[in-house]
Amino acid sequence: MIALDALAMAVLTAIVTWSGRYPDLRQ
Repeated sequence: MIALDALAMAVLTAIVTWSGRYPDLRQ
């Protein structure tokens, strides 16, 4: 469960970072 939780946090962080880097692609 801990590994899954860490993976979910990593994915969320990656999505937020990607969205923040390319805000124009988030329509």
